[in-house]
Formats: sequence, structure tokens, C-alpha cells
Amino acid sequence: MPEHSIGRLATEVLSQQTQDESELSWVIAIAQRLNPEADHDQLRNIVLRALLELLTNGFVEIRDYSRNREPQTVIWTGPPEDQVTRIADEWDRLGRDPLFPSGEVCWVFNTLSGDRKANTGAITN
Repeated sequence: MPEHSIGRLATEVLSQQTQDESELSWVIAIAQRLNPEADHDQLRNIVLRALLELLTNGFVEIRDYSRNREPQTVIWTGPPEDQVTRIADEWDRLGRDPLFPSGEVCWVFNTLSGDRKANTGAITN
């Protein structure tokens, strides 16, 4: 898998969500569009590695909506590696890719740094 695939996906995620949050299924859809030749396992790896890069650089936060269906989000905490492991584990528990527009697994929100980065250029590996 070319390393540029991860940087391209990370850049695309930041630039397309400066006004709104994105659910994991949307990130997967972007990865599929950017990597039409990739199989499911390769796409999953690209998505998880891009999210790790974005988290490590402080460009995104991972959240989910409160379990009691209140209109508020809960920010995931912990090291980026642990958050990506949680995403992978919850994705595995589904037994399939998350559906759109269900918000299954997680939501991805740009941070202020992520919005700034989206306005200044590509993320490189």
C-alpha cells in the first residue's frame, strides 16, 4: 500500500469536514474513492492509519454521541494508538463496514488545528 494513500486520505478528510463532523462510514467512502484498486483489508488499513496520523498530529478528535441519545458528543480520550485500536475493535464487533448515516463506531471532528491545516495544504507522510 503506497504511503501517499494515507496522506491523501488524511488531507481529504480535513478539507471536506471543516464545516461539519464526519462519521466513520464517510471516511471509508473517501478511502474507497481515492483507492479504487484497494481491497477491503487494504482500505481498512488506510483508514486506520490515516486516523492515527490525524489524531497524532492533533488535527481531529474522535467522538460519539452520548448513549442516552442526548444531542451532545463525548470526546474519546487516551493516546491516539488506543483510540485507533478502539475504532478497529468496534468496527470488528459490527462484523461489517459501518452504515451511512448511522454514526456507527465513531464520529471524526476537526480540531481548530485541523481546520487551519485544511486551509493551508496537504498532509505529507
